[in-house]
Amino acid sequence: ENGAFRLYDINKCSSHRVNEHSDERLNFPIHSYLFCNGLYPDNLQYSDIVSEYKKYVVNDSQLLFVNFDILGLINEYDKSNNEILINAAKSLIEWVISMNENEEYSSVYRLNLLQIKYRLKIEFSEEDYQFLCSKQRKDNRTLDFAAAILLNEKQRAKSYFNQLTESERNEIIQFPIYTL
Repeated sequence: ENGAFRLYDINKCSSHRVNEHSDERLNFPIHSYLFCNGLYPDNLQYSDIVSEYKKYVVNDSQLLFVNFDILGLINEYDKSNNEILINAAKSLIEWVISMNENEEYSSVYRLNLLQIKYRLKIEFSEEDYQFLCSKQRKDNRTLDFAAAILLNEKQRAKSYFNQLTESERNEIIQFPIYTL
């Protein structure tokens, strides 16, 4: 009636995804399959989502997929304002950050945590501000764009966006940071 749906025994299911670069088959909780298909059923276990992912996720490649699940949760929150989704995203990204051993992705994960805090109106700490400002000194315009958005520096963000390649622009407009 209100567009909601239920899948019975959904929390007992699992799924898999394939890493495009290595053809490795990676197992995940059913959440991952649903989120990458834009499905967020009411009876899915969101409150203890991290424990569901812990059953399957063991490496950096899997953490990248979890990050995309988090972005899906953020996008759906932006559409629905369902706080269950943004809280699930926050729990997951905090766990991803704690599990991550790949320095290359640390900034991306941290920016995703900060965009969740921004949406939840959680004040940034001094350390958060220092991190956002330090991103301005890196040679990565996509990260600079995201940091400027989170710092409410709209003109600077526009400048960084205009410096991106067309491919980078097309990619970033798909991410929830672009809607802030």
